[in-house]
Amino acid sequence: MAEAPECSLEGPPCPAGTGCMSFTLEGVSHQRCLGGDACTEWVKCTGGTECVILESYPAQLRCAGKCTGADCDTSVSSPAP
Repeated sequence: MAEAPECSLEGPPCPAGTGCMSFTLEGVSHQRCLGGDACTEWVKCTGGTECVILESYPAQLRCAGKCTGADCDTSVSSPAP
């Protein structure tokens, strides 16, 4: 996994050009300072789902859409290659 500073609601602000984003990879929750390319660099969605960024604080990266196939039996979000 690429390096990005951890963040929290109480912590210091993220560096310029990034924002605090929450996401789950292989069942583990993370909060990191990420840029707008977070979906392509951090989250790989499977089963026909696609990565979306939900506008909240912190922003949330999620795999959205109808999951189909064998990938739906496991977590559909994993670290991007």
